Amino acid sequence: MSYVYIRKSQDRLFCSVSDFLSSAKLFLDHNGARTFKNILPNNCDVESTSLALHIQKLEKAFHSTVNECRRRHIFSRQMEYAEDHPVLTLFTTWEPSLEKSFVHNCTLRNWSSFIPKVNLVLFTNNSNLKKEALQFGWSVLPIIHHVEGVPVLKHMFQTVISTFNSTYYGFSNSDILFVDNLLNSLHTVNREYKDKNVFLTGRRTNIPHLSLKEVVSYDNIRKAASERGELFVVASEDYFITTSRFPWNTIPDFVIGRPAYDNWLVGFARCHFYTVIDITSTVLACHQTTKAGNKEGSKHKTLTSYNHALLVKLGLSTNYGAGFVICPEKKTYYNLCGDIEVMNRPINSFPKYCSCKTW
Repeated sequence: MSYVYIRKSQDRLFCSVSDFLSSAKLFLDHNGARTFKNILPNNCDVESTSLALHIQKLEKAFHSTVNECRRRHIFSRQMEYAEDHPVLTLFTTWEPSLEKSFVHNCTLRNWSSFIPKVNLVLFTNNSNLKKEALQFGWSVLPIIHHVEGVPVLKHMFQTVISTFNSTYYGFSNSDILFVDNLLNSLHTVNREYKDKNVFLTGRRTNIPHLSLKEVVSYDNIRKAASERGELFVVASEDYFITTSRFPWNTIPDFVIGRPAYDNWLVGFARCHFYTVIDITSTVLACHQTTKAGNKEGSKHKTLTSYNHALLVKLGLSTNYGAGFVICPEKKTYYNLCGDIEVMNRPINSFPKYCSCKTW
């Protein structure tokens, strides 16, 4: 219905959808202090039986939504209070670098804000980096498995899983910052898929030249992302979160920071029927973009093709498209209460390259 009208005297007065939407916003802004009937403009005849019925239904819908939000928030708080161990063990690694020392210091600060709900781990053999990380409350573990000095991802996962107790275990590139909706998303996934072997990933938002003032608070990071952030391509994933039951022992010896492994991991999880969830919409993962740009992984001078060559050598699928971030069948979103939920992507929304036929 594009408008509601009634006959008054000899004239027809129109109450448009725009009138209804504007009045609905005012009704919500006033938190119900003003009745919907009193907010509607004069051209809406509130004495009309038809219009009165619409108002009654709308107010009832608003009240039902508020009550449902209250119920959900109480349940959510109870679930959070019931946790007796960290929800996540999050790890990363980096090489000493004057050019990126500020970026890595920001990562140390930002991630430490999640303690004690998150175990933080830096893999390094550098004594100076170890000292810095310990000062921010991180744990530090040595890099044992590597290829030409570049760490092998699966062995780091296996190490943290055997060392720390948490609900989930995740790796992120060292230049990614998070805000509190990371934990909110994990709480939702744990509530809805408590006994499932889930695999979570998402797209990052590139933000150039973040300042220390911006990175010290979640609100400032959100503001910077809103003002000059740009969501990166669907072919790139910078973080992966799994349960302890994910079969890391069967995963090839991928090295981090090089092409191919990110899409392959997501494709493997999807096509082997793990519960893969794209959490882009509810997790702000900010890439601290420097003068090096947004495609550093493809600019390394060593091991650039290592991961792809490894897959070819092992005779495994190189259908990387199946691991693009828009291919997972499930995604998170914010409902009308502002709470995070998980939904199934529409079947007709998947590009052809998401197919698992070659897996």
